[in-house]
Amino acid sequence: MPFKIDPRGDVLMSKIRNVTLKEIEGVLEKIGYFDLEFSHINRGTDTVWFEGHLDTEYRIMVKILDENLMEVWDCDHYVDDYARAAMAKKGEGDEWEVIEG
Repeated sequence: MPFKIDPRGDVLMSKIRNVTLKEIEGVLEKIGYFDLEFSHINRGTDTVWFEGHLDTEYRIMVKILDENLMEVWDCDHYVDDYARAAMAKKGEGDEWEVIEG
């Protein structure tokens, strides 16, 4: 399914394994990332990429493992060496919690 662009230019996407972009952004914010900018998605691998900041500029890759579990990988914006930064799972009341990282 292609992306829909609303008049403000925000990317709206359907769910990936029942996980929305808003949920993914919420997890990234809980980790501490800010100024998030959606980059792209690979539906074949259930992976979403963002640009954002923590202590410096980061490229962030989120791998949706299933509807209740995701991995967050990141790397310095200028160094192409991703490391797993965190994992998150959906807990009570469908609330995402960071379980590692």
